[in-house]
Amino acid sequence: MHIKSAIKKGVRRALYKTGITTKPNSFHWSNIFNLKQYFLSRKRDPALSKAEVGCIMCTWMEDFTVKLALESTKDFVSRFIVVDKGEGSTAEIVATCRDDWELNLELYIKPELNLRDSRQFALQRIDEPWILVQDGDMVFHTDGPLAISNIRGFMDRPNIFLTCPFNCLYGDFKHTWPGKERWAAHPILYHNNGTVRAPKHEKDLPVMDAWAINLGQPYVFNCLIKPPIRMFLRGYWRDWCMESDAYLRYPNLEKYVVDELKIDVEKEVGVWFKRYMDALVLYDEKKWGYYPKIIRNYLEKRGDIPLF
Repeated sequence: MHIKSAIKKGVRRALYKTGITTKPNSFHWSNIFNLKQYFLSRKRDPALSKAEVGCIMCTWMEDFTVKLALESTKDFVSRFIVVDKGEGSTAEIVATCRDDWELNLELYIKPELNLRDSRQFALQRIDEPWILVQDGDMVFHTDGPLAISNIRGFMDRPNIFLTCPFNCLYGDFKHTWPGKERWAAHPILYHNNGTVRAPKHEKDLPVMDAWAINLGQPYVFNCLIKPPIRMFLRGYWRDWCMESDAYLRYPNLEKYVVDELKIDVEKEVGVWFKRYMDALVLYDEKKWGYYPKIIRNYLEKRGDIPLF
């Protein structure tokens, strides 16, 4: 681990000295293998920064957050491709938002697909010059220095994808998990240069041949605010569809947990969720950054009321 960190630090400094990166921390491992994309991305195209954005959004039991997620990007995105893994009220909420806000939105119900395959299904239906990857629990800033509209200032270059860290809320909109208040940078926006594709192995985010640019600041909040059973099952997600092929035998995550792991979900989830909520701490804007305006508005309307 120390050797890997030293190598990363050395490469980062070398790239910075050559001017290939704009900041010492604007480094992504894929850039080592896509160095030629740096030169392809240098020619700026002002028209590209105004180009349409297609959004792929995957949802599963995101009743508490999907409306906020759509609201946060509806003025940035030209067309949504939403793939819902369930067959319940999340899809109904999405359809209502589509009709109320007159969104250009295509909704697909695909309970048989895991997250990786859901994203690939949506990718095949995107033809806009830019691709935003947003899940039903991701709420972007719409105001202040981290507003999603400000990202367009970085979109005047081809053959790039943009990454940023995520601020995280857990359980409700007022709490976070100690030590996991912010996640490392994840890709959020891809230039649709014809190379965007599904990842290999255990990854679930799209990959592409491009130069990665880390925005460095959290333009988005990941709101892990879901029914207790969904949060409980989430703990087995990686084992089910990323670190094994169990998803081929059990298309349904709950069935995998019950049948293969022999876990009594109804018995375990209540005890687990109480411990989970007791471990959370209040989110501190002074330490981790300001709330998105859409979440602030929600809290003002609802008050300081936990969802569960």
